[in-house]
Amino acid sequence: LGKMLIAQEINTKTLCWFEGATDWFPIATAFPALASATPPPGPPISPNSSTTQQSVATTFQIASVGERFLAGILDFVILAIIAAVFSFLMVFGGVLLGTIYVIVTMCNSQLQGTLGMKIMKIKIVDGQGNTLTPSTSIIRYLMSAVSLLIFMLGYIMIFFTTKNQTLHDLVAATIVVRR
Repeated sequence: LGKMLIAQEINTKTLCWFEGATDWFPIATAFPALASATPPPGPPISPNSSTTQQSVATTFQIASVGERFLAGILDFVILAIIAAVFSFLMVFGGVLLGTIYVIVTMCNSQLQGTLGMKIMKIKIVDGQGNTLTPSTSIIRYLMSAVSLLIFMLGYIMIFFTTKNQTLHDLVAATIVVRR
């Protein structure tokens, strides 16, 4: 408070409050020793006066437009890098979780497919009607991404094959049958 009084940022009539006080008090009343140690107030400073501008100019160096612009570009680059890392982790995590989901559901002799397939009462089997091996499940799962990425042509193939197989079914030698 003493520094603020000396810098004339506040004066002895400025109200203050402190812990245990029941009301707001002028600084001179709340801290009499502090009020007597301060020099008498100078002339009032208006916000638009040149003194205020000089005070700001001598206390601070105003950032240039170029510095602010470059800071914004750096912030954008930093956020883009963070977003790219999170996107990579999400994609990698999604692929990893998807692979685990597929292995657990397709290789499970009870499910033999995803939970959606279980609800629809269909299952995935190999060409002989057996439960898929983990390697076949992974191949089928990874190829399903390829089926999607090539303009969904891998999925559209279902309408043109005799056993309603998609590209990933054909590559993994699997068929989807009713339970």
